[in-house]
Amino acid sequence: MNKIANFSIRHPWIVISVFLIITVFFALQIPKVQMDPSLEGMVPEDMPSRINLDKIEKVFGGTDAIMIILETDDILKAETLIRAQQLSDELESWEVVDKVNSPFTVQDVRGEEDILIVEDAIEDIPQSSAQREVIRERIKNNELIYGSIISKDFKAMAIIGMLKDDVSDNLILDKVNKLLTEFPGEEEIQLAGMPIIRAEVSKNTQNDMRRLMPLALLIMLIFLYLCFRQLRGVLLPFAVVVMSIIISLGLIPVLNWKIYLITVILPMSLIAIANDYGIHIIAHYQEENTLKSNLSEKKLVGKVVSSLGAPIIAAGLTTIAGMLCLISHIMVPAQELGILAAVGIGFALIASITFMPAVMVLLPKAKPLKTTVEGKKGLLERLLDFTANFVTANPGKIAILSIVFIALISSGIFYLRVDTNPVNYFKMTQGLLRQLMRAIDILEGLILFL
Repeated sequence: MNKIANFSIRHPWIVISVFLIITVFFALQIPKVQMDPSLEGMVPEDMPSRINLDKIEKVFGGTDAIMIILETDDILKAETLIRAQQLSDELESWEVVDKVNSPFTVQDVRGEEDILIVEDAIEDIPQSSAQREVIRERIKNNELIYGSIISKDFKAMAIIGMLKDDVSDNLILDKVNKLLTEFPGEEEIQLAGMPIIRAEVSKNTQNDMRRLMPLALLIMLIFLYLCFRQLRGVLLPFAVVVMSIIISLGLIPVLNWKIYLITVILPMSLIAIANDYGIHIIAHYQEENTLKSNLSEKKLVGKVVSSLGAPIIAAGLTTIAGMLCLISHIMVPAQELGILAAVGIGFALIASITFMPAVMVLLPKAKPLKTTVEGKKGLLERLLDFTANFVTANPGKIAILSIVFIALISSGIFYLRVDTNPVNYFKMTQGLLRQLMRAIDILEGLILFL
């Protein structure tokens, strides 16, 4: 630790330059990061169910489908059927679509007087109420459409496009939205299908990261200022955390990985963990600066790093080991999360005992905090003193209460439920729930049809 401290103190610009170069390199990789909200990407490629799914897709084509659902008081109205036919024909012309199932592509097969009749379910747009009722009765007798593509109450219709393999979800969502603007109408439109869901999840996940990460960093800055009351005590741990986040996120495209739903917690985890080591350095620096204010900045920083380096490394290595335990997880994103978090924590650990001292020796020596010099204690210090005195005065009671509390809380483990349904990942309003249930009913009808 003395050698590390001395090198950082004697060659601060070299240390700072190395860390900045590494950070800039990985920052340039972040725009290449891709999202993967699919369930297939979360399971290992050698899992039997994943292997079987790949075989099915190779033999029978892609299993993904998009659904455009039209809702109105009567789906057999002429203007509604015209719009539905336009959407169906346009969807069928897309190169990324393998097959379209709609009332205008599914055939009506029936027997009349020993004759097998095969014709389109809806050949002509009805122009009168009588023609509409004839088509309604034909649809009721067609199990391929009734209850699957057209709802039994004739208030909803699905236009289903079966997609080819390796089609971009965002591309499909953009094309569908553009299609709906080209053929407007009064019908209420609902979009469903895994490509649509994945595209929305990917968009929402990115928005969450853009919103939550700055908020978490802001909260971190506030607490650092409340604790240290000095600019270096705020900016140095903050810089270490930001660099560790950049390294971890930039490593994802370097390793040809993607961001999954679980990877969203990576920046939050690093914000919570990666600042610990820098906080210890700053706290001990302020203590030593008060007790030995006659020391120069270089000697003071060297003393702090030499005395805290070993325990900080020990704490960091145990945390890294804990994160690397995720490698044994069966889920691929969990394995990758453990590696990324371990790299980020390791970088923060090294930066705290090298980069921070290098920056500190270039700064003018900080003035000791007035509250520390005058012997005044803040609210947090008084609370910690009270807690320490209370615990040491009542060790037996504290131990018993802790054991009882842990036992009561741990009993909830027996009531845990495993829920892998993606629908339950998100909070839903009653309207969204209704739309989703209708989409599921239509999809079940499609599966029966296939």
